[in-house]
Amino acid sequence: LANPTVRIKGKETTPGLGKEDAGKRIGLHQEDQQLAWLARKGEQHGFYPLKVQITRPGFLRGQKTKNGNTYPLKVLTVQFDGLIAVTDADNLVRTVEKGIGSAKSLGCGLLSLARA
Repeated sequence: LANPTVRIKGKETTPGLGKEDAGKRIGLHQEDQQLAWLARKGEQHGFYPLKVQITRPGFLRGQKTKNGNTYPLKVLTVQFDGLIAVTDADNLVRTVEKGIGSAKSLGCGLLSLARA
């Protein structure tokens, strides 16, 4: 289960978002964007996706408290199922230990691996 997101850069002109949104994370809702996210993460963390499908798209909902104020929390989630090729075993082991992507504290980014 993952939370595929990108961070908005200061000069980025994303429709509906301005410079005041710089640094915020936005969810990637399109399947091609989600698969590209997984490929980028794989390159960083020692694997390459070979055959992957996306299942269980949805949202985690909850609340976040900051400075005494409570805010609604809505986190995009998808589950990636499929085959990967290991390109750097040591890096992948560290990734399995630490998780991948954002929202790890909410249970996202945990990897389950098995031999094909």
